[in-house]
Amino acid sequence: MSAGFDRIAVAGLLGATGVAGLLFAPVFGWEALLVPVLVVVLVGYGCAELTAKFPKLVPYRPLLVALLGLLGLIETVLTSTTLAYLPTAASVQGVARGLTEGWQLTLQSTWPARPVPEQLLFVPLSVLIAVVLGLELVLRLKKPLVALVPSLAVAGLAQAYQALTGIGAVAAALGYALPAGLLLWSGRRQVVRAPGGPRFSWRVTGSAVWPALSMWSLSSRAPSCSPGSIRSDVIR
Repeated sequence: MSAGFDRIAVAGLLGATGVAGLLFAPVFGWEALLVPVLVVVLVGYGCAELTAKFPKLVPYRPLLVALLGLLGLIETVLTSTTLAYLPTAASVQGVARGLTEGWQLTLQSTWPARPVPEQLLFVPLSVLIAVVLGLELVLRLKKPLVALVPSLAVAGLAQAYQALTGIGAVAAALGYALPAGLLLWSGRRQVVRAPGGPRFSWRVTGSAVWPALSMWSLSSRAPSCSPGSIRSDVIR
């Protein structure tokens, strides 16, 4: 096992990124989003474990996460385009359409939007991009706070579509802050050398958690983009 692999940091990062993707629930509904977002998160963790066990694969980790994540989304969201569970040209076209047009098609539809693949796919694809970037930032550069930026971008995008208010906003902020705080907490661990051998000393400071909460609060104040208010702009 690679000495630089930190399961707690990876779990915190992936948890925060998954929660950020699920913030699109007011747009598509929980049922439609849960499986594809969970697939991306599990693929990310599996690839992190794999490359930790086989360090020679570390340079290929972003490619592994991206390819396996896309395959997982094809098998869960674009099942009808597969042939004997194998991707086809239609599968590739569906992914490309979801990535380039899904956000616009969603804006032009009434909400809650129908969870059709060409509209839904842009959400788990955004989560997949955030997972690829976040894993490299936390595992290669050892920058936990910077590694949260991609997930915060996904959360900000979700708030731009439909901003949460009241209890929902509080629950979402706590749901994001818990795994994010775990990631930042993990980055604050120090190994203390003692006569009986090395032991871990856990230290949590306010500076490790408040930056993420502050960035979250800024994104949650972003105005929502309701279909009625911006449909004309998109069509124009």
